[in-house]
Amino acid sequence: MFQFRFIYWRLSKYLLIESSVYRSYFYDFVIKNKKIIIEYNNVFWHPRKKEEWRGLGDYDKILKYQEEKKELAISRGYDVYYVWNDDDLSKKVNYLSGVIFNDRT
Repeated sequence: MFQFRFIYWRLSKYLLIESSVYRSYFYDFVIKNKKIIIEYNNVFWHPRKKEEWRGLGDYDKILKYQEEKKELAISRGYDVYYVWNDDDLSKKVNYLSGVIFNDRT
């Protein structure tokens, strides 16, 4: 049986705070005892490649924010993984199963 203590969904407002720049970041899904963060990205709100960007806002500014968010999590010992809304469902399931059950890809 697998036990996960301290699983947080974005609704529960799991966040990390970067005190040097007075900024906080919310994460979509966190498994604290495994030090895993999973971000579920929608291609409209989260830039992946500049040539496919069709969202609102400044591409470079949003990309920089995402990188800062990732760097903070890594600096706190978390591994960060991404799932995209336009990925095939079976691909997402296989990927996340590997990440969560220690067969990380």
